[in-house]
Amino acid sequence: MRTPFRFQCLVRSLVFLGAVFTVGIAHAQQRKLPVQTDRYGYRAYDSSSAQCPAQLVDMSSAAALNLVAASSSYPARDEGAAAVPLSAPFQLFGAVQSALVASSNGYLAAAASVAAENGADYSSACPLPAIASNGPAAQARILVYHDDLSGETGNGTMRSNYFASCPRPSDSGVAEACTVVDWSNWGKPGTSGLSMQAVLYHQTWEIALQYRSLDPSAGAKATIGVQDPAHGWGFAARCGGAQPIPAPGAICLFDPRYPPGSRGTSDLLFKDGFDGPLP
Repeated sequence: MRTPFRFQCLVRSLVFLGAVFTVGIAHAQQRKLPVQTDRYGYRAYDSSSAQCPAQLVDMSSAAALNLVAASSSYPARDEGAAAVPLSAPFQLFGAVQSALVASSNGYLAAAASVAAENGADYSSACPLPAIASNGPAAQARILVYHDDLSGETGNGTMRSNYFASCPRPSDSGVAEACTVVDWSNWGKPGTSGLSMQAVLYHQTWEIALQYRSLDPSAGAKATIGVQDPAHGWGFAARCGGAQPIPAPGAICLFDPRYPPGSRGTSDLLFKDGFDGPLP
């Protein structure tokens, strides 16, 4: 029996549309960013990709932070912290922060003072999220290189500075301000020469974590990532020694509103992650 001509046309049209749909899905999958990290949507790249080049910021002329010891049992550079007022707001998990606390143990906490976060959490948690082991403690954190660290080992320094025009251009493609917090010549028992920094961008909320020098064996337990205020969400870009930490190199975390290459324009149309860098 011959198939009616109209039916043949309908079948061909459906086949064509199916092919177009398949190609469209394949194209979207090719453009999908490699890491959709947590329920909030942070995305991570390291310096092996074009989205996160390592461009270390010279902090040698910045003022040293004055750390406060968490207790009288340890020096401030071993278990201590310093408040870092921000010259411009920064958003972590979409919450506005006007200050952070920098810990001797390699993390930044969303707190305004050492009375709210003493910096004494030396236990690197893996996986995230995890409840902080110190007290007082702020649960919202940027884990730059979280471990049992000390500046006493190598006479280390911690510094912070605000740049109205960031010396490391943001990966959004726009010029913007940044705050840099730097740990230089930090260490662990028997290890020194650990140097890292966090670059926080004040328009796109990108977090660029950069590493000048690391001891591979010392990084076996260090945790790198972010955690939300209620410790309900968290993403560890590195933890437990599962992947090598680039040094020199960088790990970049992008707020879902501003993927790399977005030129600072909030991209809400494809907020489910199926968008690539804008042309």
